[in-house]
Amino acid sequence: PADANLAWGARLGFDRRDFFFLGHGVMVDGGCMMRVPLPKWAVANVVTGQSPPAGAEASWRAAFRLDVDRLRGVLQAVRAEVPMARSAFDLYLSGARRGGVLRYVREPCAPEDVLRRFFLHVVPDAVSVLPTARRPSGFDNLDFEFGEHGALVDGACVAMLTLPDYDIARVRTGQFDANAGVAWQVELASDATATGR
Repeated sequence: PADANLAWGARLGFDRRDFFFLGHGVMVDGGCMMRVPLPKWAVANVVTGQSPPAGAEASWRAAFRLDVDRLRGVLQAVRAEVPMARSAFDLYLSGARRGGVLRYVREPCAPEDVLRRFFLHVVPDAVSVLPTARRPSGFDNLDFEFGEHGALVDGACVAMLTLPDYDIARVRTGQFDANAGVAWQVELASDATATGR
């Protein structure tokens, strides 16, 4: 949802609307078409795909944002700010490091600039705040596909994410490719310094 304060938001953070093809789809001239109604409340982004049969890999997955006007507002706002770090994307942090909003902006930008997956590793002041499974690594892994949190807006690529609500020591982010490795990365420290390549 665009409004994270919906009654169920704290529990799930999203509304799950899984369905079977026969409930929402038809086959026409050898192709498959589906139409699925969205909720009546404002939608920020949609993640969709096809679940595999047991033991198989996912057939496909896609994500896209619908609140493009909100991202357009982010783009206009950051044009008057100094980025916290510069690399392939300029990074801006608003609010506190605890529950703050991290914004990514690249201008100009083309669709091929966001094909690589983004990594976002959030290192807390105290490892004890992490879920048990994440404690050995020492960080929260919030990796994402660009479409999950961003969109191409007026020739710029803009994404925004809310950081976890705990005291953060540092944040590492960038883009990577499973075959080619890390394309770029930046580390933001709690004292507002940044390093990267």
